[in-house]
Amino acid sequence: MAEGYSIYNVYISYSQLTFQDNYVYIGRVSVLPSHRGKGIGKMMVRYIESLAKDNGLSEARLEVRFSVPSNAVFYRETIKGYGRFESMGCRMGSIRRIGSKINK
Repeated sequence: MAEGYSIYNVYISYSQLTFQDNYVYIGRVSVLPSHRGKGIGKMMVRYIESLAKDNGLSEARLEVRFSVPSNAVFYRETIKGYGRFESMGCRMGSIRRIGSKINK
């Protein structure tokens, strides 16, 4: 499933989500550079988390590229609650928000 927001019929953001047995996977959260810093990415992630909660899930998982450090900062500092990195090789790492933290 993909979600996006548009202004004047021009998409300014995009994300993917996949419901697994016990968590939601969040993928490819992206906001056009001209619209960053306005809370759109945070709103998108929170919306996906609310969908997960509505479906009885309490965990969200996502991956970040280590070559783009601002992605990890976004999830750890802007969104809060994401931050336990598990290496998936030299270029990727996964982070997750676990348990009741998804309820915030």
